[in-house]
Amino acid sequence: MNEETIHRIMATQGAEPAAADLPLDALSLGRGVFETVLVLGGRAVLGGRHQERLARSCEELEITSAQQARRLFKQAVEIAAREGPARARLRLAVFADSGRPPVGLLAVREAPEPPAAVKLNIAGCRRRPGCSTVVHKSASYLENLTALQEARRRGFDDALFLDEAGDLAETAVANLFLITGDELRTPPEGSILPGVVRAWVLEEAARLGVKVDEGEIPAAELGRADAAFVTNSIKGLVPVARAGDTVFVEPGRDGTFRTLLEAYEELLESTSQA
Repeated sequence: MNEETIHRIMATQGAEPAAADLPLDALSLGRGVFETVLVLGGRAVLGGRHQERLARSCEELEITSAQQARRLFKQAVEIAAREGPARARLRLAVFADSGRPPVGLLAVREAPEPPAAVKLNIAGCRRRPGCSTVVHKSASYLENLTALQEARRRGFDDALFLDEAGDLAETAVANLFLITGDELRTPPEGSILPGVVRAWVLEEAARLGVKVDEGEIPAAELGRADAAFVTNSIKGLVPVARAGDTVFVEPGRDGTFRTLLEAYEELLESTSQA
């Protein structure tokens, strides 16, 4: 895998901003939001959805206008398409000090292939419903990173958060789905980031006639589930082998999961060949 990373500091005017024009207060305090996007053959997978989530967050958090956020996103994808590898991970963070133009920080590198399965450590801290650092993809990401570091120190791949009520929420870098019988279950919006691939899965499940329950899931339900998987924009859909003390036998073999994974792989293929 090529470890080289392309870095850019971007402004909506196109020219790289001078040091004096950087939003230093926003950068030092984490007043920004970001998107991580899979780019295949120069085309962003579910790019329109990523762009609109970035624009919505920038506007709701009063970081910058939706129009400026879209402009930075378009520039970022163009750079990734022109200079990045065929399978690229694009991360664009947008920051702005009050009353000043926004700045985009871009990092593009080769995207890793998804793992066969993941193991999830139960995080010690809890998600707070409605918190802006949860429901938006905030640059204030320290809680996620420290939970992820702790998980990896303990031999896991990712950290699974519960919310303040003790219900399942999300992982440090992904959304969570359980499969119980013929039903697909996922925590509701409010104490999770509304993921782009999560939304696609919900829509695809409805199209395929898969029953979906988008509601609170007590942590004890992990042990009653037949299977579980996580979703994010780089890994796609990945089965869970273990979550805390719960072990899933033959992860990835569930029929509902296989059907959704095949549909997602078709989406990736059609994007790369468009």
